[in-house]
Amino acid sequence: MLLGEFRQFPVTASVAFVCLVVFALIQLLGLPAVFYWLRFPVLEDSIYSWQLWRWFSPVFVHFSVFHIAFNVLLWCWLGRMVELWQGSRWLWILFLLASILPSVAQYWVSGPNFGGLSGVVYALVGYVWLLGKLKPESGLFLANGVMVQVFLWLVLGFTGLLDVVIGPVANAAHLGGLLLGLLFAVVHYWRL
Repeated sequence: MLLGEFRQFPVTASVAFVCLVVFALIQLLGLPAVFYWLRFPVLEDSIYSWQLWRWFSPVFVHFSVFHIAFNVLLWCWLGRMVELWQGSRWLWILFLLASILPSVAQYWVSGPNFGGLSGVVYALVGYVWLLGKLKPESGLFLANGVMVQVFLWLVLGFTGLLDVVIGPVANAAHLGGLLLGLLFAVVHYWRL
């Protein structure tokens, strides 16, 4: 069954697999040992900024079981939908853009110490929701209620309440991801 997932949804399954492997490594080796190699580059340090994997690798780092479970479940749900209806290429492009651009936004707000797939998940939410509205025949659909919940979580994040309850939240990555997903949906709509 797992091999079938990799064949049918190679991008979705691969990203989920890497997230789970990195989380297992964090449990075995400790966060500092793994985070040292995967955190976003410190742009003022020329050595780090040329380590190109660092521009997207923070999305694979998760800090708790809740963090990884929430992100990977949403990634699998939405990623499979995009991969099934739009193809692996579109999901791969969206994944790379949503890994890098929202991370750059988060870096400028808080520095290099952040991680998680949620910026990418927010991009997928925006993309699936808007393209499903603009082009219902695309096969993509996300209920308006889900979009309302995402927006409420985004607002709660910016209030600082979530920081108290669950720890630091990468609000700039979330907002950047959502805006990128909406923009990607518009671009995709006009191209098809």
